[in-house]
Amino acid sequence: MTAHIERINIPLTSPLIIAALLFSTAACSNPSAVSTSNNKSTATESKEVSASDSDTQTATQTTTQTKTSKPAFTTKAIATFDEPWAMTALPNTGSQAPKLLVTQKTGELFIVDTATGNKTKIEGVPTVAYGGQGGLGDIIVAPDFATSNTVYLSYVEAGAGVDSNRFGAKVIKATLSGLETTTPTLQDITPIWEQSPKVTGQGHYSHRLLFSPDGQYLYISSGERQKKRACTKYEHESR
Repeated sequence: MTAHIERINIPLTSPLIIAALLFSTAACSNPSAVSTSNNKSTATESKEVSASDSDTQTATQTTTQTKTSKPAFTTKAIATFDEPWAMTALPNTGSQAPKLLVTQKTGELFIVDTATGNKTKIEGVPTVAYGGQGGLGDIIVAPDFATSNTVYLSYVEAGAGVDSNRFGAKVIKATLSGLETTTPTLQDITPIWEQSPKVTGQGHYSHRLLFSPDGQYLYISSGERQKKRACTKYEHESR
């Protein structure tokens, strides 16, 4: 595991919703009490059976309420893409409809306005090695995106020279400039990780990205032909 130190001072918290069901265990009657057949034992057993039935009914009601309380979802087509690979939402300000960043495996990155469905292509994306399961991959925004406009992308690149027929995943960070214009671009591109060694074939490279809940660490998974190779952790530096 390789660690490159980049720190952020703005914590990121994520809400965590946990749903739990509590089930009561029914009490078991005493076999010896049944065999004596005295009134006291019978009365005790009746109480136990009654309690068990009540607990079962309560558990059933709880389960039914949990099932019926799930939120209802509706679907709406926003936009269409050719081989989309990943999507992330930009931080929302005010009551505006959220905007999304969407990658296409063929090498295009778009800003999508969910209110209108308009797609704006972002220029400056590095050349990707498209083919098989390779191409432009994951997209994620930095925890301090509101002030830094920093994004992270993963993609597959071809080797050079004698390695031109070999391929490997790569992760970069960049500044998304011109977000509110018709010509947004990626600038200040900085490579932060790449797969080594590159390999023949174009199997699955994994290269998924994830920030820790506190926003300080970026995790990068790496794999080829669906075989796990490594997970690298970085610390993100705020600007």
